[in-house]
Amino acid sequence: MITQKKFWINKLPVIVFIVFISLIFSLRFLFEIPVVTLMGITRLFNYSIILLIIAASIKALRTQDDHLISPRVARFGTMLIILGWVVYVISDIYIWQTAKVFPIYFLALVNVPYAYLGFIIAQLLMLIGIILASYHSETPPGKYKKYTLVFGLSALVFVVATGLIGQPENQKADILLLPKDNTTALVGQNFETIVGVNTQNPINAVEATIKYPEDILEVISISKENSIFTLWVQEPSFSNASGTIEFVGGLTGEAGFQGMGEIFTITFKPKKIGEAKIDFTNAEILASDGKGTNITGKKNGMVYSIIDSKRQVYDFNNDGKVTAVDISILLSHWGTRGASKYDLNNDSRVSLIDLSILISRMGK
Repeated sequence: MITQKKFWINKLPVIVFIVFISLIFSLRFLFEIPVVTLMGITRLFNYSIILLIIAASIKALRTQDDHLISPRVARFGTMLIILGWVVYVISDIYIWQTAKVFPIYFLALVNVPYAYLGFIIAQLLMLIGIILASYHSETPPGKYKKYTLVFGLSALVFVVATGLIGQPENQKADILLLPKDNTTALVGQNFETIVGVNTQNPINAVEATIKYPEDILEVISISKENSIFTLWVQEPSFSNASGTIEFVGGLTGEAGFQGMGEIFTITFKPKKIGEAKIDFTNAEILASDGKGTNITGKKNGMVYSIIDSKRQVYDFNNDGKVTAVDISILLSHWGTRGASKYDLNNDSRVSLIDLSILISRMGK
């Protein structure tokens, strides 16, 4: 029994590591969970493990003899781990304040250069701290001494590699269309589409033209109420005759804008059944760098399915209402890929998003 227990205790870090990595890969490739969400889970895992190491080390060292050099070195190492953890948190908060991204999420380290530097410093402090804490056999790093350096260096390499790989892509700014509700609409029932921008480099001006099928959709109004822009060279204007929307806008000040922001919201009215593709025919996004550098990245449009009956979309068993029966029918097609009437958000896969949409329609 003692030998078996010792075996599992010694192998515990490897077991935890393998299980966690397997879970992350399963969520990503089997359930197609977004990378940002997975990075958030990884970040929470990191925070939890570090806090456990700190708490266990402090508890183990409180009862040790101060006259021995081993506990002193281990105490100093524990202090470095705590300091690294604090720098880690501050870097996350800095991302939240500057890039408007929730701090626990690991959205491209180098989006905020100072945060990237902070993460490198934090990893170094914690790596050194864990090595020093392992000088005493009663601390967690001491118990798992043969794994400590490997995992510590792996974490550091991971942070550096992520930053370097993500650097070029982060120089671009994307303009995109987002649905307020979902991508299925009823004939005669208005729906809203958000025109937004996603950038981690400061921008101060955007110009674009949007094209929509004038035979299927007509624009009712455009709202700038929640716009990030304060200056309009050309106010957002539309022509239902040609099916176009044009605008030129920006904002004053040297700081510019970073993060995900709304430019304006379009209210459409569907006129007939069909597939309505809304896209950018041209777009230009300029950096707030004093040079007007063009950093235009992706131009993401979208497609709406216009139908004439709510029952066509949500009432799968045609009983005139959306109930638990319809949910069970959707679940029976869970994971189906390609075109399907159960794919309510038109992403070519029946998934959790479709279930959420259907649940929101229950009783309607």
